Amino acid sequence: MQYEHISRKYHLLWSQIQKAIIIKIHRDCIRSAKPVLISSPWFKVVSKQHDVDGLMDSFSGDLSSDSFGFSSEGRASIQKLREIGDYVDFLVPIPQIKKELNFVCEECGGSGKREEFDDTCRHCVGSGKRHIYDWKTGYLTTSSLGLLFDILDGCDETSAREHQHVTLYMLAQHGQHGSSLGGCFGIDFSNYLLSDSFELQSIILKNTLEAMQTAYGQLMILRDYDRCRIRGDVREGFLTLDCPGDGCGIYSSGHNSTQRQGHELSCHNVDNPAQSLTLLTGIASMVGQADFYISGKKKSTVTD
Repeated sequence: MQYEHISRKYHLLWSQIQKAIIIKIHRDCIRSAKPVLISSPWFKVVSKQHDVDGLMDSFSGDLSSDSFGFSSEGRASIQKLREIGDYVDFLVPIPQIKKELNFVCEECGGSGKREEFDDTCRHCVGSGKRHIYDWKTGYLTTSSLGLLFDILDGCDETSAREHQHVTLYMLAQHGQHGSSLGGCFGIDFSNYLLSDSFELQSIILKNTLEAMQTAYGQLMILRDYDRCRIRGDVREGFLTLDCPGDGCGIYSSGHNSTQRQGHELSCHNVDNPAQSLTLLTGIASMVGQADFYISGKKKSTVTD
């Protein structure tokens, strides 16, 4: 992946309308992937970690079924969307972790303001309502994604003509750094970052940050001071994306900008699913948009 092209196993996109990540999986991977059973060690460990309820929660480890991973209260973490050509599209709706209740906020008494500072209450974000945090749903989503990426990483090369732009891993554990994610960017995508093109800086990066704001708003309710902490930069082929947290973000690592090769993707202080899903949204948006221009340039080269 870092030093040679590999045929595409999966591809990431972002749907702003659906507030969801779309994962396009090649049919060769779906045919070759072995189902993960509820008797597997992985399922037993994850179920214990995240208090999976046998009545309210269900699990499907078969990529050929209509859903994959955990479902909670009838909602699947990863849902089959459609089949197009050599790929099957799966939808990953961004879950709501911070949920508003129909009770008055205990901190501001329902005013939505911090009177001593004359600004918005940071607990209710001005709504005047109390909130709860559904971290379990977030962890079940990232657990499902982590398993999916592991399965796809183990698949043999496919018959796809397209190249893989990014491979990923995701953790779904409680505690500091427990939601870390990383992987590797392919040669084509790395070269595109190096091109520093007009559309990369003026269109793709802007849309990527907008996607991250939408995802974080769905996950946690976006506050004004959260908005300015969602940042991104591409410079000399190095990509950085940041989201709310203690220096939380992803960045290009082990990358020599003078060489035409892929490079690793690392993270810093990604501690919970709200952060990892926001950053994954950024990756999906950027890779999905960049593929349009990369594919266009390849077709232009062939035509020329």
